[in-house]
Amino acid sequence: MVYLATRIDDEYTRHVAIKVMAGSAFGESMRRRFRNERQILARLEHPNIARLFDGGTTRDGSPYLVMEYVEGKPIDQHCEALPLADRIHLFRSVCTAVQYAHRHLVIHRDLKPANILIDAFGAPKLLDFGIAKLLDASEEAELRTATDLRLMTPAYASPEQMRGLPITTASDVYSLGVVLYELLTGKRPYDLTAGLTPEAVRVVCEVNPEKPSSVVRRGNNAGRSRRAVRSIWQTVPDLPPGDLDRIVMKALQKDPQARYESVERLADDLERYLDGRPVLARQPTLRYRAVKFVRRNKAGVAAAAVVVATLIGSTIFSAHQASIAEVERRRAEEHAAVAKARYEEVRALSHSLIFDVHDALQTLPGSLTVRQSITQKGLQHLDSLARQVGNDPELASELAVAYQKLGTITFGVDGAERSHRKAVAMNQSLVRDYPNVARYRENLATSLSGLANALKLKGDHPGELASCMRAAAIATALGADDPSNLRYRELLKGIYDDLGGAQSAVGRSADGIKSRRRALACARSLATDRPGNADDRRGIVISLHLLSTLLIDGGRLDEAHANYREALAIMEPMAASAPANNHYRRDLWYLHRSLGTVLSMQGQHASGLEHLRTALALKERLIADDPSDGGHRRGLAITHMGIGDALVRSGKPREAALSYFQSISIGEPLLLDDPANQETYDDLRDEFARLFEVLPTRAEREAVAQRERLLYAKVLDRDPGNEKAMRAMRESK
Repeated sequence: MVYLATRIDDEYTRHVAIKVMAGSAFGESMRRRFRNERQILARLEHPNIARLFDGGTTRDGSPYLVMEYVEGKPIDQHCEALPLADRIHLFRSVCTAVQYAHRHLVIHRDLKPANILIDAFGAPKLLDFGIAKLLDASEEAELRTATDLRLMTPAYASPEQMRGLPITTASDVYSLGVVLYELLTGKRPYDLTAGLTPEAVRVVCEVNPEKPSSVVRRGNNAGRSRRAVRSIWQTVPDLPPGDLDRIVMKALQKDPQARYESVERLADDLERYLDGRPVLARQPTLRYRAVKFVRRNKAGVAAAAVVVATLIGSTIFSAHQASIAEVERRRAEEHAAVAKARYEEVRALSHSLIFDVHDALQTLPGSLTVRQSITQKGLQHLDSLARQVGNDPELASELAVAYQKLGTITFGVDGAERSHRKAVAMNQSLVRDYPNVARYRENLATSLSGLANALKLKGDHPGELASCMRAAAIATALGADDPSNLRYRELLKGIYDDLGGAQSAVGRSADGIKSRRRALACARSLATDRPGNADDRRGIVISLHLLSTLLIDGGRLDEAHANYREALAIMEPMAASAPANNHYRRDLWYLHRSLGTVLSMQGQHASGLEHLRTALALKERLIADDPSDGGHRRGLAITHMGIGDALVRSGKPREAALSYFQSISIGEPLLLDDPANQETYDDLRDEFARLFEVLPTRAEREAVAQRERLLYAKVLDRDPGNEKAMRAMRESK
C-alpha cells in the first residue's frame, strides 16, 4: 500500500509517499525484497531518481519506506505533445539516471513508463526499485525456485528475464529500448496483453519487432487514444529511417552482448543522432562517414572540399586524357610530348593526395576513414603509372611511402603487415640500386619501423626486434654521415622508442630502458636545437610516457610519477591551444590513464581514480568523433581495465567487476573484427583473469570462464585454423 502523507520537520513541511508492506501479505522472501529496496535506494542520490527519506518497521512488524512524492505523468503520456527531439532529450535524462544506478551496482529490472514520471518542471523521476537487483546480491537462486513468482513486467522484460536467466545491466538496456520504441511510435514492439505465457516468451525471445519508422508510416497505433495518435503524427510526421531505427533495434537485440554495452552508450548514440554525427549502431561505410563528416565540419572543410574535388576531378580528367594520349602515341610520334605532360599531371595529383591532403587531415577528428580513402585512391594512380613506366626510382619511392602510410592507418594487422612489407621490399630495392641516395635509406628505416609495429600487434616480438635493430643501424649511420641533419636525429629518436619496447617484450628489460632513455635524450636535444617547435615538445612527452611504462614494470614508480607530471605540464597547454588536434587529445588520454595507474599503485586511490576517469572521458570523446577507429576502442577497453585495477587496490572488488565487464564487452567485437591481433588476445586474457579473481562465487566464475571459451569458439567458427584462438582457448579458465 502506498499512502500520500505530510512530513513535518522543524524547518519545513512537505508531501511524501509512504510505502508499506502489510504484515500478513507475503512471506519472508518478499520481506527481504522490501528491505532490499530500502538498501538500494539508500545508496542512490540522483536528481532523476525518487529519493528515500526514511524507513523502518511499524508496530505490527510491517516494513515501510518514506519516499519523495512525485506528482506527474508517466513519460509516455507526457511525450504525447512533444516533438521528436524533445522526446529524445527527455529519454536521455532517464538514461543518465539508469546509468548512475548501474555505476552504483544496481540493476532496475522493471523499467517502463509507469515507473518513469515527469514532474511539474519537466524532469523525469525514476521510481519503484522494488524488484531491482544489487550486483553483489546472492538471492537470485532463491527467487528462481519460486515458480509462482516471476518478478517482471512482461511487456518490457528482456529475453533473458523471460527465460529466467541471470540478469545484467544489458537487461535494463533492452527495457529502455522498449520504452524508446513506445515514445517514438505510440505502441510497444510486441502485443503481450495476455501476460506471461509461453507464446509471450517465444515472441520476445525469437521474433524481431517492426522498425519504428515503419510503424509510424503505417499509423499502426492500435490501443492508444485517437488524440495520442493524432499528436504523434503531428509531432513526428517525418520520423527518419536509418540511424534512429538502428539505435532502437540495437538496444532490442535478443543477444545481450549484441546490445549497447552500457546505457551510457545508448544515450551517447542518441546524442550523436541529434548532433548529426555518425552513430555506433550503424556500419561506418565510407559514404555514410563522409556525409556526416562534411555536415559536422561545414566551415572547416568547405575550402578543402573544393580542393579535393578539383584534384579528383582533374585526376579523372587527366587519366582519361592520358589514355587517349597512349592511343595517339601509337599513331603518331608528335603526340609523345602531350602524353608525357599528362603522365606528369596525374603523378603530381596523386602525390598531392597522398602527401599533402592526407597529411593535412591527420590531426582532424573523425578523419581516419577519409584519409584511408585518399591514400588508397592516390596509391591506385601511382600503381597504374608504375606499371606503365617501369623503371622510375622516384615513382617507386613515392609508391613505397604510400604503402607505408596505408599500413599505418589500416585497422587489421594482416593488412597493415602486407602494406609495410611492400614498402620495405621497394625501399630495399632502391637502396640496393642507389646506395648513395640518403633519402632512400631514410625511407627504408622508416618502413622497417612501421613493419616492427605491425609485427608487435601480431605478437611476433623476435621479428619486431629484428626490424627495429635494422632500422636503428640505418638511422645511426645516416646521423654519422650528416651530424647536422636534425631529421635523422628525429628518426633515430622514434626508432629508439620502438626498440625499447621490442627489447622489453623479449625479456631484455634493462636494454629496453636504456634505449628509451636514449630516445628521451634525442627528444630533449631536438627541443633545445629547435626552440618553439611543437613537434619536438610532443616528442619529449611521448618518450617520457614510453620510458615510464618500462619503469612501472620494474617497480620504479616515483620516477614514472615524476615523468608523467612533467609530460602533462608540457601537453596540457599545447592541447588547450589546439583543442581540435587529435594527436594532442590522444596524448592527454594516455598521460591521465598512466598517471592514474601510478597514483593508484602508490596508494593514492582517490587521485588515481580521478585521473583514470578523466582519461575515460577523453577517450569517449575521441570515439564519438571517430567510432571506426579500432585503436580508440582498444584504448577505451584498457582504460576501463585500469579503473577496475584501481578499484581493486582501493578495496572495491564488486565495483571493479563492473569495469572489467565493460572492458571485456568492448574487447570482444574488436577481436572478432581482427582475429590476428595478438594485443587484443592479450588484453582480453588479462581482463577475463582479473574479472575471474574478483567474483566471489563459483557460479559467477564459471559463467565468466564459459563466456571466454565461447568468444574463442566464435573466432574459430569464422577462422578454423586460427592458432591464436586455439592457444587462447587452451589457456582459458
